[in-house]
Amino acid sequence: LVAGTAAVFLQLVLGAAMRHQHAGLAIPDFPSAYGQWWPATDSESLLRYNQRRTHESEVTAFQIHLQMVHRLGAVLCFSLIWGAAIQTVRRLGRGALLSRGVMVWAGLVLMQFSLGMLTIWTNKAADVATLHVAGGALLLLNGTVLILVARKLTVAARSAAPVTPVGVIAPTAVS
Repeated sequence: LVAGTAAVFLQLVLGAAMRHQHAGLAIPDFPSAYGQWWPATDSESLLRYNQRRTHESEVTAFQIHLQMVHRLGAVLCFSLIWGAAIQTVRRLGRGALLSRGVMVWAGLVLMQFSLGMLTIWTNKAADVATLHVAGGALLLLNGTVLILVARKLTVAARSAAPVTPVGVIAPTAVS
């Protein structure tokens, strides 16, 4: 839970950096990036990309790298959250409070991943981009709440369990 939430936080920082660097559409296609898995950013390639762009601003190598790191971060967040969901459900069962919360989190990250793709495919339509930003905030909130719930459940379980001090022999029933 902590790793997934930390990854979401870092992904939000990357998203904000992209917004302020105007790198949201530095790469206009998905899943490829200028037709490649990792686009070239040499001066010749940048010149070619910028000649094909329909936007007024030119794209830089930094913006392309920022966009690619954001894409990799999305895969990392997705993997960590789904991994946490699978592990939690296996340990606690589907009906447990924490399992239900983590399954919601897994659904939200799937939605967020889809909104990220739609943001590119719709040329950063305002409504889709706004939902994508709000979805990121919701993922962070959900992860944080899950950490707090897990901590509370762990503390409650520890305080409910009888503790035998080290070196003391537990009493046995005498028949």
